[in-house]
Amino acid sequence: MNDSQDIAPCSQAQWKGAGETVISVPGSMLRNIRGYREDYEAYLRVVSHEAVGSFNPWAIADSLAEELLSEALADVAAEFQDVVEECAEAVFTSEFLQPIQSPPASAAALVSQ
Repeated sequence: MNDSQDIAPCSQAQWKGAGETVISVPGSMLRNIRGYREDYEAYLRVVSHEAVGSFNPWAIADSLAEELLSEALADVAAEFQDVVEECAEAVFTSEFLQPIQSPPASAAALVSQ
């Protein structure tokens, strides 16, 4: 079989982009390139997401996420506590403490006599 007859068609519209060049390659070469690319992507998936020896990237990610969430919750809880205390203090002040009032005008007149 002649590889030159097995050239994969490709429209230029698929490859328009800055600095790209369109080339024609035999179909068998294109299949090899795609096969190697798939193998490499599979390798990357295994290496970057699976435990290798004692190194487990998901355990590290889980631990880090748990620590970040714990810190965030502690910060939010502290801020919420501050807001609640301020609100409670404002309610107490407005409900139970009477502002100092000057005596009525008639009482002031009696005292001055």
